[in-house]
Amino acid sequence: MATLTRLFIHPVKSMRGIGLTHALADVSGLAFDRIFMITEPDGTFITARQFPANGTVYSFTCA
Repeated sequence: MATLTRLFIHPVKSMRGIGLTHALADVSGLAFDRIFMITEPDGTFITARQFPANGTVYSFTCA
């Protein structure tokens, strides 16, 4: 049996995550996880591999 020790969501794909004590989940995953992404003007998404500094930027959600 697996034990969950930490829980994070990443509201913006490839940006720093937010630690949670609890979360809502459904068949598609955790609520508010990766619901946004940063893209180029042509729609190509930007990844943390291309811009590692994105991983140091915080995002937040408002309930």
